[in-house]
Amino acid sequence: MRKIKLAEISIISVLIWIGCIIFSNICYEECDDITMNFIAAGAYGEPSQYLVYSGILLGYFIKFMYALFPSVNCYLWVYLIFNLLAVILLLLAVTHDASYLTTAILSVFINILFAKDIYINLQYTKNAVLYAAVGFAVLAWALGREKTNIIYVIASSVLIALGLSARKDSFLMVLPFGFIVVALVLFRKRAEIRKRGIYLLIPLLLTLVVVSSNFVAFKLNKGWKDFYEWDGIMIQKRDYGNYNFNWNREGYEKAGFSEGDFKLLDEWMWNDTEVFSLDKVRQIQIIGKDTRVSNLRFDPDIFAQTFEEIQKTSTLSVLPYVLLGLLLLTVALCIFSKSYLHLAASLVCVITAYGELYYLLNMRRAIWRAEFGVWFVPIVFLTMFATVLPKPELKSTGKKRILGIVMAVIAVVTLFSWQKNYLDYSRRSYLQVSDSDVERHNEIDSLAKSNGYYVVSVMRMVVGMCGAKNIFEIDKKYDGWFDNILFDGGWLLPSPIGLYSFNKNGVSTSAAALVDRDDVYYWGDGERMGYLYQFLNEHYGPGIEVRDTEVNGVSVWKFFRAQQGNEIKE
Repeated sequence: MRKIKLAEISIISVLIWIGCIIFSNICYEECDDITMNFIAAGAYGEPSQYLVYSGILLGYFIKFMYALFPSVNCYLWVYLIFNLLAVILLLLAVTHDASYLTTAILSVFINILFAKDIYINLQYTKNAVLYAAVGFAVLAWALGREKTNIIYVIASSVLIALGLSARKDSFLMVLPFGFIVVALVLFRKRAEIRKRGIYLLIPLLLTLVVVSSNFVAFKLNKGWKDFYEWDGIMIQKRDYGNYNFNWNREGYEKAGFSEGDFKLLDEWMWNDTEVFSLDKVRQIQIIGKDTRVSNLRFDPDIFAQTFEEIQKTSTLSVLPYVLLGLLLLTVALCIFSKSYLHLAASLVCVITAYGELYYLLNMRRAIWRAEFGVWFVPIVFLTMFATVLPKPELKSTGKKRILGIVMAVIAVVTLFSWQKNYLDYSRRSYLQVSDSDVERHNEIDSLAKSNGYYVVSVMRMVVGMCGAKNIFEIDKKYDGWFDNILFDGGWLLPSPIGLYSFNKNGVSTSAAALVDRDDVYYWGDGERMGYLYQFLNEHYGPGIEVRDTEVNGVSVWKFFRAQQGNEIKE
């Protein structure tokens, strides 16, 4: 029976998964994933396991897969396959005691409900939430069974560790919910707590391996340790709106910063590793510490704003409605079965979701980057609660059949409507390209084949496919593609990956090189060129001029010292 159910769940899930891959427009939801994809494929010098915001073990695994399959986008496929396996594991737990019909219906609903976020619009943040949430939910379910299934415990533990490795911040978002459900199970089984609790050593051991490996790879490596300290300060500046120049103008000016410097920071243009060195950024933090907005405070306006955010999200996504429906169903089942402990846990899960939204708004964090986790996690746990609670029995066989037929019809109609709206059978996802992506790819290719070194506007690069033509093609053919190209900011600098590019091209800081070397150019729009022009004259001038020129048919900017009469080599 279990093999049949596994086959049933797998076939339905794989068919929907394949449909999404072939006929939808698969993309990364933001450019962070594309950049990490390029890092793994070796575009910044050589294939690297250091994916900046993902764990080292996952990085090594993806690097190993690229060594085995150099003509495949292993970064993309690793996530697609792990996402599919996570959904199958969740369904195996949710439908463990269900009929074949109910299993089929739930398989359709759950795959369709989350397909957009985990199969079509991919993002490593959401992937990490998926793994950690499913891992904790299945672990709690396995521990709560009459007989603990070690296979489910191991599989769920691996997912928990994978979630931590994919992104630590996402794992921490799921952790409060995980504590709630695991504590609930252990409390219910407190007579066997020693027998059940011993299984928790498996996820604890695996997460310890992930944490330890990250510590060795990043904390004991001075380059990465300094970068993460630098980046932690800059997150407060660029993402949370702290360290505003006008809040501490006198202090910042005494420390040697100008309003133009802060304008570059606001535009993500901190490529100058001397002016924006770790020591200088520490000064920004020290000067602005008294005006820094606290990450957690009790503010009635933010309480109201949280409800407004929920209302706004409900106009863009069906997930808030799904959570509300599941909450009502779970509450009804809890009352019917007098499972008041489950009722309390369900309410705490929903309150925790509200609390996380409130916390994100306190930090002034962009909600869209995290809202999938806020809704997905309680949905998974409430689904698990609803499946383990006793259900009202229908005494009439006829009523059971009618209910089954109605549910089956709804599932079929839902599947038909979903594929009609999300899948386009006239195109193939792996062949889709846009004119703008092809144009950007050709421009970068022209620059890559020239003899110069190019500092590129982050706004010129982090759009569309960031230089690739199609998401499926980012494989080893991009090895070394950005050897002579680097952003003017973004989060590759001052990481060791960005500094490696500098050292390889004999550049100590790109700002000085833009002025003092004839073969270093700036590729970006006129507005950001203007910000850079002001910055260069403040720190490396005066007397620095700029003119536009062409390299291999690509329009670029060349800075030079007017008094020296530097000639531009085209």
